[in-house]
Amino acid sequence: MARPAELAKGSKLIVLASVCLIVAALYFSREVLIPLALAILLSFLLSPVVAWLEGLRLPRAFATILVVTIGVALLLTLGYVVEKQVVSVVNDLPNYRGELTTKIRNFRGHGRFLGRAQQELKEISSSTSGTPADGHAATPANANAAPSTQPTAENPLPVRLFPASPSPLALLQEYASNLMSPLATTGLVLIFVIFMLLTREDLRDRLIRLVGHGQINLTTQAFDEAGTRITRYLGALSIVNIAYGLATAGGLWLIGKLLGAGHSFPNVLVWGLLVGVFRFVPYVGIWISAAVPIVLSFALFPGNSAFLATIGLFVVLEIVVSQFVEPYWYGASTGMSALAVLVAAVFWTWLWGPIGLLLSTPLTVILVVMGKYIPQLKFLDILLREEPVLSPHVRFYQRLVARDEEEATEVANAYLAEKHSLEAAYDELLVPALALSEHDHHHGDLDDEHLAFVRKATRDIVEELADEYRAQFGQTPTETEGKRDTEGKRIGAGSALSAAANTVAAAAAAAAHAVKGGNGNSDTSGAAPDDTPAHRFLNVPDGCKVTVLCLPARDEADEIVALMLAQLLEIRGYCTQVPTADALASEMVGMVETNHADLVCVSALPPAAVAHSRYLCKRLHTRFPDVKMIVGLWTMKGDMDRVKSRLSCSSDVQVVTTLHDAHKQIEQMAHLAIVAPSAEQTEVSATEPRAEPAGAA
Repeated sequence: MARPAELAKGSKLIVLASVCLIVAALYFSREVLIPLALAILLSFLLSPVVAWLEGLRLPRAFATILVVTIGVALLLTLGYVVEKQVVSVVNDLPNYRGELTTKIRNFRGHGRFLGRAQQELKEISSSTSGTPADGHAATPANANAAPSTQPTAENPLPVRLFPASPSPLALLQEYASNLMSPLATTGLVLIFVIFMLLTREDLRDRLIRLVGHGQINLTTQAFDEAGTRITRYLGALSIVNIAYGLATAGGLWLIGKLLGAGHSFPNVLVWGLLVGVFRFVPYVGIWISAAVPIVLSFALFPGNSAFLATIGLFVVLEIVVSQFVEPYWYGASTGMSALAVLVAAVFWTWLWGPIGLLLSTPLTVILVVMGKYIPQLKFLDILLREEPVLSPHVRFYQRLVARDEEEATEVANAYLAEKHSLEAAYDELLVPALALSEHDHHHGDLDDEHLAFVRKATRDIVEELADEYRAQFGQTPTETEGKRDTEGKRIGAGSALSAAANTVAAAAAAAAHAVKGGNGNSDTSGAAPDDTPAHRFLNVPDGCKVTVLCLPARDEADEIVALMLAQLLEIRGYCTQVPTADALASEMVGMVETNHADLVCVSALPPAAVAHSRYLCKRLHTRFPDVKMIVGLWTMKGDMDRVKSRLSCSSDVQVVTTLHDAHKQIEQMAHLAIVAPSAEQTEVSATEPRAEPAGAA
């Protein structure tokens, strides 16, 4: 019996060992994998443009070469322009020597202030410890004597080694090695990009054949989803960076115009373009590119207003974009949480350095897709994806088990605000959570104390949600809770929220008219007598058309769901009565006659819902065989016909599993409950002889 657990444990160890081996392989083979990963990223970025050119009837080879050439030319042009601007700024620095000297002197003044404060602290510390302020121990009196110039064993002459001057050939080799390495990597990336763009369908087919293992459909979905996510991410990133660069250029222009004291900010378009390009590197790229405008604002403009405004511009832009724009754009395009993006950046930077930081998000997107489609890597999907990993009712139940009623209430209110339906909040959130608590308690995973808290908190949340719904959607709590009849029955007020209430009211009015008028009889002066069949259905408190009795099958959980159903029915214009769960079965049966119930609904939650509801159903059917009855086996799955046969109560009993289905059945039964007696009374009236008028022959 322990073998499955041992296999599961062994499989987890195998997955962990495999992950460690893959990470080690990624680290030690980074010289080959980094150019390949860069080429894949660029191919995703450029493939839409190549496809667009192919749509214009250009050959693929020509479109690929054209796109790659234009991209390289743009990068070289940007580098050349930035280099020229930096050289120009460096050459113009002597013109701003006076301003720079003044600002540096001011900064040094602040530095001396800090130095004096530090010296004072040292003197205070030395006065308490007896150590001189310079931190050195006292020296003997003869220690100030000039040292001897003759070398001795105690005072040797200092020796300094100077390296030999490198030969011109060695210098050339050193410069060539430093220059050729990035050039070789760049050339390799370009070659990879060209071949990937030329043969992208063939590469896709080969990868599917390599990793598909006969699951072509699943592998194709994984590749398509990964490609779509990366393309959408790169597109969103490009749009955000272009807007960021334009905002930077406009902000720098305004700073020069308003705070430049007659001097404009030089080359704002160049710095905006630089910021937009460098921002493709997450987190650090923006500050590398922002360093040049910040230094320029410090060196070129008098005072510190332009300098501080430039820093503030980048800080504000970065906060707005990173906290408000990027979570919306990137979360929707990559399917990754914000924390996952940050962790991915740290991991890939540690693994591959700055290039890993650039590739962190696309590579992690691939991991998320792998976790979605490969069962052994499911933990990646759970850890990294943006969507909540717990369904709403599980999250609600978890907060209740943790005794956090406040957060559970927030979850319920948020779900109600999202769905705009009290019925959906009950059916999809609260009832499944109650069913989970009953299941866990039945299997010994939830003790009595926690179960009691879950039930009490759920009952409180039910009342709060109903009040919130009535307040938001046109009905105040007092409209239903403020009216009770003489027997303590809650009377539901008519509401425009549901057409069901209007239907029931119209049917009742038609039935009353049929009973009074009857087959063309124009006498409407009298009401239906109390002994007519219609009396049982229509003799209800004023303003109430149909009375529904919601009976809990056994315990408090059944009662709470019955309260939910009663609230939903009251909002729709029904009258309801819900006894407590500790009432005896005989008392519940007697309430059918006492409250003139038109319909009865038995509420029962699994795991023993059928057994608990069977007894009460039989008692009710034996005493009142004509009463319309519904049995709610909430959240139960399986064959309902078989469940209905297990009830062995009556073939007319309707079995439902959701509050929505219960409401639909009650609506149909309520119409029949009103119309059927009216039709019977109409038939009786038609067979009675009409009284002859006085004086007739």
